[in-house]
Amino acid sequence: MREQATFSGWDFTAVWSIDESSSYPWLRTNEQSPHPGAQPAAQNNPPSKSELVFPANGQTGLGSTVTFKWRPATDPNGDTISYDIYYCLDPAPLTHCSARQVASFDKARNTFYAGFGYAGLGLILAGVILGTRPRKMMLLLLAAMAITGIFVISCGNKESNDEGLLTYKATDINAAKTYYWAIVAKDDKGEATASDVWSFVSE
Repeated sequence: MREQATFSGWDFTAVWSIDESSSYPWLRTNEQSPHPGAQPAAQNNPPSKSELVFPANGQTGLGSTVTFKWRPATDPNGDTISYDIYYCLDPAPLTHCSARQVASFDKARNTFYAGFGYAGLGLILAGVILGTRPRKMMLLLLAAMAITGIFVISCGNKESNDEGLLTYKATDINAAKTYYWAIVAKDDKGEATASDVWSFVSE
């Protein structure tokens, strides 16, 4: 019964479709009610809401250049997240402001690799002098350079723990104005989540 040949005269090219031996025919245009043999599509969930950090809500005395800071969102499906920032003089920036796409930079990760590079350089230099210095001097130099690399790495991790923020530098802030700003986190499948709206006052 569940074979295409059973349904003589049915258009299985443009109108109907079938999984032979596992389902009855279903309309190709019936996207709301999948056929019995179909597997439901994986649900895509939106990213979490970004947490605004700076400028603080209601902060005053800011200059013509402001570096916005916020905590990154997370995506329950592990999708790639990008961000749009909105800021202008309108109390509803998400509706009446132009979006600016943010290019984030993971400074902590670069610091980590810089530290790793220092440690590696120390090991290489120690190996170069292996045949030209006394054994004790070589070991001391090796230990010193390895410790230097570990120190730089630990500084990079501490920066990540204390900060872990994304930033956007705006240089077009006018004096003596009240600005409103927000962040929208977007995944690569079209879902988006807006942050709260905060305000600040320039001097």
